Amino acid sequence: MPPALPALYLIAGVRALEAAALKTDPDARLMERAGLAAAERVRELAGGSGRSVLVLAGPGNNGGDAFEAAVHLKRWFYRVDVVFAGDAAKLPHDAGAAAAKWTAVDGRLLQAIPAAARYDLVFVCDTDIPYEESWDRSGEVCRAAFQRQVIGDLVARKTPYYLLRGSLEERAAKVRTMLGRFHKYMNVLELAESASHG
Repeated sequence: MPPALPALYLIAGVRALEAAALKTDPDARLMERAGLAAAERVRELAGGSGRSVLVLAGPGNNGGDAFEAAVHLKRWFYRVDVVFAGDAAKLPHDAGAAAAKWTAVDGRLLQAIPAAARYDLVFVCDTDIPYEESWDRSGEVCRAAFQRQVIGDLVARKTPYYLLRGSLEERAAKVRTMLGRFHKYMNVLELAESASHG
């Protein structure tokens, strides 16, 4: 079974951690560090290089984290696709720089999930956690539109997915359970059913 996921934080907690890090080191490259940490976690869960990884990048700074993670994974010889439905010109400064890094490594930037792509598991986070507005986020309307686009694309392509609901802790627990029980070529519906019973 994969190792336990670390604690998750809401925006206020993340902002406090970022402020503390920047106070200690004003030149800290937080987005780069977040992307590296995410990529390392994917490597732990996915195993050896050569596997396919789909990265969904949003239109704000979280999208920048996703681009940073994608760059590392590509350099580690994973087959990486990045789906980005936003406008790169409207990304916040650091996120735009991360998107430029993805382009510089000849990263493939897609508007939707490729029709022929096959991924072992697809998790989609539901919008049931209250949205916290901040200066660097794209807004509740963009969040809802992005969610509809992702789910609509999955449905149109008949790609099974698992919708994660509940608190951050409940979502992380469900992902841990499903990854711990997953086997290649396993029926995703059976996996979801077994995960819901313990």
